Amino acid sequence: MAKAAPDGYTVLLTATGVAINQSLSASPGFAIADLIPVLVPTLSTTTLAINPDNPARTLAEFITAHKSGGFTFGTAGIGSAAHITAEYLFKTLAG
Repeated sequence: MAKAAPDGYTVLLTATGVAINQSLSASPGFAIADLIPVLVPTLSTTTLAINPDNPARTLAEFITAHKSGGFTFGTAGIGSAAHITAEYLFKTLAG
């Protein structure tokens, strides 16, 4: 798609795959800068849910309680938007 003629007949409808591919390959064949967004038709939200028996009632409480012991989380799969969000949230933002 990035190499198609700019004649208005080729359009890309994608999710996180375009951004993820940039980090998976040294030479993905295109750069994000080669693409021009024209529409965001939907927004994808992510929900963090815990067992109601867990005493944490806020994200900060959850992170504090599990910082030293760790925890297990589930997502739609490796490379999914929820997986990338969780990795970023817990590893980068929460440390």
